Amino acid sequence: MDGVVVVTGANGHIGNNLSRQLVEHGYTVRGTVRSMDKAPNIEMEFVEADVLNQEDWPRVLEGATGLFHLATIYATSGDGQLILDTANKGTENVLRAAAACGIKRVVYTSSVAAIGSTPKKVVKDESNWNDNFSMPYTRAKTESERRAWELAKELDIDLRVINPSGVLGGSFSRPTPSTDIIGDAMKGKYPVVPKIPLAFVHVEDVATAHRLAYEVDEANGRY
Repeated sequence: MDGVVVVTGANGHIGNNLSRQLVEHGYTVRGTVRSMDKAPNIEMEFVEADVLNQEDWPRVLEGATGLFHLATIYATSGDGQLILDTANKGTENVLRAAAACGIKRVVYTSSVAAIGSTPKKVVKDESNWNDNFSMPYTRAKTESERRAWELAKELDIDLRVINPSGVLGGSFSRPTPSTDIIGDAMKGKYPVVPKIPLAFVHVEDVATAHRLAYEVDEANGRY
């Protein structure tokens, strides 16, 4: 808990809940948002930063001892190239700046999208990688996590990765594709019961997984 930890994308669904939990556990937290008017109501420091602007990050990460990198675009439609760039170039910019600032331990938020759902009828674990890029988001999460592991090796970063599935629960600034599934079902938008190839997890449990991945010295790999 010594020093400052930085949470990128602190106004996102997981980032919001993670930031609250870290503050409750005695951490000094600095959160990044792309605009200060999007900062959640949490008693912590907020700074404006964009993962695509590499010049932002030496300032943001100066003096920090740890990093939780969550900032990305979680969307199943929209500008595909922007989704890819935010994940891939953003990861490059933030992790290189973290290494330059002397940050050794990084918890990186990936997704089960980087694990994949094929082949069917085969139990998936942390050794699986997605090779079905039907959406820019699944490609972005897979490529950016692979790049994070490459950078960790190159830059001598102690990287721990969380791969959550569909995240439900409160404290978010806007709905996500995961929460939309439940909202749309409640509104009667599905004519039949849909087959959803996605497990669900509560956002508070995801936040706890991030915190413990940071705190437990022997933690490693993908979770």
